[in-house]
Amino acid sequence: MKSPENSNYAPLCFTARQTAELLNVSIKTVRRLCERGLLHRSSALRTLLIPRTSIEDFLRAPSK
Repeated sequence: MKSPENSNYAPLCFTARQTAELLNVSIKTVRRLCERGLLHRSSALRTLLIPRTSIEDFLRAPSK
């Protein structure tokens, strides 16, 4: 991920690949988590983008 130099840049959304890297899972797993409603995706674009807040909520949620 590229970020502007000399700033406290934090991306608002991540691609499926970036999300998979953050969670240490496969892209297929990220897509399945979206299908199950455990991760929420942005529907603004054709590209699968997952908001940072969705990833944070997923990590905070208690496991069942």
